[in-house]
Amino acid sequence: GGTATISTTAVTASSKIILTRQTVGSTGSAALGQLSVGTIVAGTSFVINAWSVASATALATTDVSNIFWMIVN
Repeated sequence: GGTATISTTAVTASSKIILTRQTVGSTGSAALGQLSVGTIVAGTSFVINAWSVASATALATTDVSNIFWMIVN
């Protein structure tokens, strides 16, 4: 709902992370967010955020899409 933490040892501080929405999950007619990478903890995890289109400072908590991610090191 707006944010997800992905645990992976493959991520580094300089990783490029590519995000693509695969399905909208059970979001239905609720607004989808604009995807971005948040905090990266090298060797541990990274965060995916879905930002509200109406307010760039608020998460789209209704967005429960399934996201494909790929790390390029």
